[in-house]
Amino acid sequence: MERPTLFFDGDCPRCCRQAAWLQGRRRGPLFSVQPLPSPGESLLLEHLGKTYTKSSAVLQAAILLGFPWVLLAVFLLIPRPLRDWAYDRYAARRPRVEGSS
Repeated sequence: MERPTLFFDGDCPRCCRQAAWLQGRRRGPLFSVQPLPSPGESLLLEHLGKTYTKSSAVLQAAILLGFPWVLLAVFLLIPRPLRDWAYDRYAARRPRVEGSS
């Protein structure tokens, strides 16, 4: 079975730490993680031919991690525009690596 691929902002130290944390959650990496080609882009998750973005990518990753993270799936009950609004507010405060745009 092909591993899900998580694309993240490679110019954001917080995003890099979170991607590394996700990779180390189980024996052997659950996710293939790749930095996005353009800094500041939204999180993407590709899994089983589907692409998830922003809050949906976060929640799908939580589901794939299993218990107790799967409990975050309850946030799927919130309409996606509201979840993505919250994601955008959080993402707007991402720290940048010095010298990146």
